[in-house]
Amino acid sequence: MKQLHLKGKLLIALYIFSLPLLGDAQDDDEATFTPSKLESIARNMKQIWDDPDPDFAVSAVPDKWKEESGVIIAQKTRFSFDKDANKLAVYEITRRRIKLNDRDAVNTYSSFYFRIGSSNDGAGIRIIKPDGTVKDVSIRNAIYIEDNDNVPSTYTPYIGKASTYYDKSKSRVIFF
Repeated sequence: MKQLHLKGKLLIALYIFSLPLLGDAQDDDEATFTPSKLESIARNMKQIWDDPDPDFAVSAVPDKWKEESGVIIAQKTRFSFDKDANKLAVYEITRRRIKLNDRDAVNTYSSFYFRIGSSNDGAGIRIIKPDGTVKDVSIRNAIYIEDNDNVPSTYTPYIGKASTYYDKSKSRVIFF
């Protein structure tokens, strides 16, 4: 695991995009990221990274939270629904911007969890240094989570908290 060196305060922009409850089947080897899967995830993230939402441009922490170790300074969850003749697909987009004020916050937020279950999914993490430098964190070497019960609820989607089922026509909930 890479260690983050804290010099000043950091912002972490965490985006988990397009998480369908039901959707297309996953690639054959679900626990790895093939080059084509990484390209698909990056393509799906483009609209999130390009979104000029002003709430996510804020980096200041409100006065009442300035003494906290880590502060979520922006968070939004958006749902969209798509129904065809046989199924209802629910897409959930969650965005968070977290200000890390000390080493404890860096340690707390040094692990992220995301799910990839269909070709529509995406996930991305960016670290924004105090000087404005932006670093994308690669998900290429993300670790497959064998037991979804080990994923903290902070990282599970609202819709995903409901039980789902898996067969060849449905997506499977795969966490990294």
